[in-house]
Amino acid sequence: MTKADRVSMLCSLESRAVFLDNDVTEFCRVLPTRFKYHNGKGKIILRSLVDKFAGKALSQRPKKGFGFPISEWLKHSDQTNQISPKLGINNDFWERSWSSHKMGKADHRLFLFSALALDAALANH
Repeated sequence: MTKADRVSMLCSLESRAVFLDNDVTEFCRVLPTRFKYHNGKGKIILRSLVDKFAGKALSQRPKKGFGFPISEWLKHSDQTNQISPKLGINNDFWERSWSSHKMGKADHRLFLFSALALDAALANH
């Protein structure tokens, strides 16, 4: 909820959590268990509605979190290849990692993003 709220505000987008509506919540609270669970699966009514109107491919897919496209941001970044020597990262290794990521040869998003965040934090102190 916090992530959705922040991202929607960042984009000046109004978002609503329809399943938190008081009437919907109260309806679900008094609903008999047989309408909530079947064969170890929950959300039976919701899944059957999604099956009917959007198809099984959507209702049966696994959970998917809200991810940020960090890899793409880095690929299209105008960031220079320079990084503070305070981090102790070998400059040749940094440049090879940055270059191979930008060309799509490897996915170094975790290393690059972490190093850039740490570099920015050190620069502000």
